[in-house]
Amino acid sequence: MRADRLPSIAGLRILRVNLLPDSVMSRCLFALFALVLVSGCAAMMPTDCRSGDWQAVGFEDGLKGIPERLENRRQACADAGFAPEAGAFETYDKGWNQGLARYCIPDNGFVQGRRGKEYRGVCAKDVEGEFLAGYGEGLRVLGIERQVSSLRLPANYDPHLSGLIRF
Repeated sequence: MRADRLPSIAGLRILRVNLLPDSVMSRCLFALFALVLVSGCAAMMPTDCRSGDWQAVGFEDGLKGIPERLENRRQACADAGFAPEAGAFETYDKGWNQGLARYCIPDNGFVQGRRGKEYRGVCAKDVEGEFLAGYGEGLRVLGIERQVSSLRLPANYDPHLSGLIRF
C-alpha cells in the first residue's frame, strides 16, 4: 500500500491511498473491461444460436429498418461454436420480411424522418416511394423544428407572461 500526500485544501491534508501499484491497477481495469465486453457478447450467443426465437429477432431487425443481418448472425454463431436449430435462418427471414412490412409504410417514414434516422434502402421498390414521401415530410418538419429551436429569445423573455399585456 502506498499513500501519497496531495496539496491541502482549506487547511485539510488529503491522502491518496493506492492499494495496488498504478501498472497493476491499469492492467486489472483493462482486463475487467475486456471481460465485460467479451462476456456481454458471449452470454447472448448460446441462447440466440441454439434456441433463440429467430423469427422475433428477424422481425425486430426489420421493424427497425435494419438491413438483413442473416450472414453476420450465421458467422457469429459459427465463431461461437454453436449451430442454430434447423430452419432458424428461414424463420429469421420470415420475421425480417414481416418487420419490414410494418417499417415501410408512409406514417413510419414520417416518424423516422422527423427523428432524423438514416434510411438504409431496405424497402421494396413497390412501397419505397410512399415510404420516402413520408420520410421526406418528416425530415422537412425536423428541419423546421430545428430552425425554430435555434431562434434566440430575448434574455427577459418569460413564457408565462407572453400572452399578457405589459405596461
